Amino acid sequence: MAITTLDRFRALPHDRRLGVAGVLLALVALLAAAAWFVLWRNPYRPLFTDLKTADAATIIAELDRTKTPYQLDDDGSTILVPEDRVAPTRIAVMGADLPLKGTVGFEIFNESDMGLTEFAQRINYQRALQGELARTIMTLQSIDTARLHLTLGERALFREQRTPSKASVTVIPRVGMQVDGPTVAGIQRLVAGAVPDLEAGNVAVIDGMGRVISGGAPTVSVLTGTQPMSAWEHGYADRIRAAIEAAFPARPVTVRVLAPLAPDEGVANDALRTVAVRVDLQFSGGDAAPPAVQQVVADAIGFVDGDVVVTSVVPSALPQPSGPAPRPVAPPTPAGAGASDSIPDGALWWGGSALVLGILLLIAARRRRAVRAPLDDEQRLAFADRLRDALDRQDTANARR
Repeated sequence: MAITTLDRFRALPHDRRLGVAGVLLALVALLAAAAWFVLWRNPYRPLFTDLKTADAATIIAELDRTKTPYQLDDDGSTILVPEDRVAPTRIAVMGADLPLKGTVGFEIFNESDMGLTEFAQRINYQRALQGELARTIMTLQSIDTARLHLTLGERALFREQRTPSKASVTVIPRVGMQVDGPTVAGIQRLVAGAVPDLEAGNVAVIDGMGRVISGGAPTVSVLTGTQPMSAWEHGYADRIRAAIEAAFPARPVTVRVLAPLAPDEGVANDALRTVAVRVDLQFSGGDAAPPAVQQVVADAIGFVDGDVVVTSVVPSALPQPSGPAPRPVAPPTPAGAGASDSIPDGALWWGGSALVLGILLLIAARRRRAVRAPLDDEQRLAFADRLRDALDRQDTANARR
């Protein structure tokens, strides 16, 4: 039968024989392509998905630099690479310190120019700090994208001239998730702990719709006297106590100072902080009014907007009598002292005066005895002779030397 088929093929006209041969060759090529597609083809798998345009462009530029084959899908939001190269390529891209999601971290200093000015270095440091914090925030489970803006405060010699640091964070949650209150508080504490002179109350957190999801700055509560004071607060308390004792002497005073959101123990912090002061001072009915105390405290702490000063007037422990001041009571003496138990104030005054007068008379008498009578003529001549002899002996001794 094979011979018959071959004979029939030979019997065909030349044109038809060419057509049959072409069909047979196309069938063989199709079978070979199908076998390669099934057995030897390396399929493409997603390398990154749901990419923003800027991130996709950054990754593609890195793949072109390393000559890695890739494909795009989903309107450029998905990048595919050969299946056997997915893991190595992903590790290489993530280790290349690419500014993904529009952030740049401390890798900005890897190729820093030593000729940059101090201002340029400070700006680079701020950019790097913003980027590193944004990257850390984006590692949270519910956060997809985060942007951070910092305003670093400036230190000054005087407290009133210092400006505190501030920060604002914009977070976009992952699909189907929300940013809850504990996460927002954690972001505030994270940023405050990484930025010098920044309090958590000065970190504003905003969602993708532009709504503020962070609470305001913590308010200063009235001191109850149970909160422990830090060394920084003790220093202010001592300053206030000294000022009050100078303005209102002999007044028992209690001072409490609280600086909200103070740094951890042992960490220096010179930022401008609001303080709450409570002053308890004993006053009687005719003494100065509490506003005078508030003014003294304000001058002592360098009062600025946000500080809280609470003063309270505590009545004296013993009521003040309306009559004359009570006379001092002498301490008890042994039995038999008799009338010496109480001495009138007049006797004390006259006794003290007599004692002082006696002392003055004694001094005058001693001075009168010490005054000698003046010298007569013979005594003056004798004294002059003795003085002349002493001077001659001194001159003779000097000449011998």
